[in-house]
Amino acid sequence: MALISTPLMFAAVSYRSGSNSLARLLDNKADMGSANFSGHTPLHTAMIGLNQDACKILLERGANRDAKNLSGSTPLVYARRNNPEPEHQTQLENLQILVDHISSTPNQNKR
Repeated sequence: MALISTPLMFAAVSYRSGSNSLARLLDNKADMGSANFSGHTPLHTAMIGLNQDACKILLERGANRDAKNLSGSTPLVYARRNNPEPEHQTQLENLQILVDHISSTPNQNKR
């Protein structure tokens, strides 16, 4: 467990479409299962930031949608708890659809 966030976590939360930083880190075997002091994985940080593009990349590359942080929350549950405002509901619903769709697709790279 990392005491601070890893470069992959920073890339996941700050990823913008068209950037290749997230893919480059993953191509160079960055650990999607690494967790910080709160138990957050890169997918947790992308979900907290409601970053659909980063979530899609991480999930397609095999990020564990069921990883639990120290409070026992999965990335999507944590995102919902930290973004309860009505204006975030569409983004949260889209993330749920994304998680369900990608998770139902066979993936050889699950980590």
